[in-house]
Amino acid sequence: MTMLTPWGEALDADHPLPEYPRPQLVRDSYLNLNGRWDHAFTPVDAPAPTRWDGSIVVPFSPEAPLSGVNRRLRVDEALWYRRDLTLPDGFDRGRVLLHFGAVDQDAEIFLDGRPVGSHRGGYLPFTIDVTAGMAGGSAELTVRVRDITDTGFRSRGKQALKPGGIWYTPQSGIWQSVWVESVPEAFVSDLILTPDFEAGSVAVTVVSDEDLAADVVVSADGVEVARGSTTPGEPLVLSLGDGPRPWSPEDPFLHDVEVRLGDDRVTGYFGLRSVEVGPDALGVTRLLLNGEPYLHAGLLDQGYWPDGLYTPPSDEAMIHDIATAKDLGFTMLRKHIKIEPLRWYHHCDRLGMLVWQDMVNGGRPYNPAVIQAPVALPMSLDDRRHTLFGRQDEPGRSEFLDEAHATVRLLRSSPPSPCGCRSTRAGASSTRSRSPTGSAHSTRPARSTTRAAGTTAERATSPAGTSTSAATGSPAATPPTRGPRP
Repeated sequence: MTMLTPWGEALDADHPLPEYPRPQLVRDSYLNLNGRWDHAFTPVDAPAPTRWDGSIVVPFSPEAPLSGVNRRLRVDEALWYRRDLTLPDGFDRGRVLLHFGAVDQDAEIFLDGRPVGSHRGGYLPFTIDVTAGMAGGSAELTVRVRDITDTGFRSRGKQALKPGGIWYTPQSGIWQSVWVESVPEAFVSDLILTPDFEAGSVAVTVVSDEDLAADVVVSADGVEVARGSTTPGEPLVLSLGDGPRPWSPEDPFLHDVEVRLGDDRVTGYFGLRSVEVGPDALGVTRLLLNGEPYLHAGLLDQGYWPDGLYTPPSDEAMIHDIATAKDLGFTMLRKHIKIEPLRWYHHCDRLGMLVWQDMVNGGRPYNPAVIQAPVALPMSLDDRRHTLFGRQDEPGRSEFLDEAHATVRLLRSSPPSPCGCRSTRAGASSTRSRSPTGSAHSTRPARSTTRAAGTTAERATSPAGTSTSAATGSPAATPPTRGPRP
């Protein structure tokens, strides 16, 4: 029996999840590729199929009821996707980028049968520069996917081929939005926004391959509060004026950012706040928000949907989940060993919800007693005894660290929270550890940018070094929604 959510029942299978997928780097070039694609399952070593099994609704995994397939991808199989890709008239501005929000687990991308990129890992977005392949304005887009789930050391979250107990239904394939955008030859590939709550300022770092001047404007409620110019890679510190309005769950105020670099224009946002560990008035160590003790009253948010599995059935469904938690009095969600679509984090930012971000787990099976015994007994286990923890594979340990760093880079506008394995966000923030004497030590992740040889697109690099480039999808850009501001 299939249990559908109200949003699943109302799903438009030809246009699912049409909203702009990257709220902190918005550009007015967007072609959404979600909807019905052809699909086929083949033996793992078989070539591209010539006959297809039917349609699949992207971005829902074949195991999810909303995909229309309801079939599990086996370890000894490959899953293929196919659709025609045609750029609207006037869409091409110089370079064409193809974006995948997430594909579980490994993906190879083809245009007209020719490989154009690949990506390893099932939870992070990646981008492919397909300018050459789309020179004629149209092409056949094909994607090949493999997923070994829990038969190796790869990251998999809660997925298990034999679900039970704390382990859940496995899923595979494309599970976040696919889209195309076009950018000029000189373009902004990322914005790093780092507010300083105590100074009432923000540091804006524009990421681009081009050494051009970038003009930055910061506004609050539509009123300009700061502007300046910088070059890519150089942080520009802008004062937000007297008494700038901070972000908090009770008042989730967001400042807007506009950046122009040559012919490119992008917009983003940040929340002015700080997250610290420090003493309260009695000297007890607390979590501090904006310099004051703040109770993180939260839920463990697993991010599974009965009809979409990893994929929310709609933007409204994500909003409803977050708003319901807030209406119940919670101020924090711990996102459990899964990375959500970026719109989920955006809604947390604008609705006023702190997030503790888990890193996605992997490794071999382990003995539960190894994990549980130190909780009940006065003992500890050295985590360098890798086999005890199912981490005997050195490539798996390296892959986990690479993916953890990539997760921080993805959500770096909110640096790590006082909990070392998680990232707390509300737009961007500054994170500090405060000593009892009141001195504060800022901790911010280092910027790391990897680029595909011969392209100008920033790429997401897999632990093995393979990667792809990204793009957008729908003739007119749909700016991300914002909650009402008091």
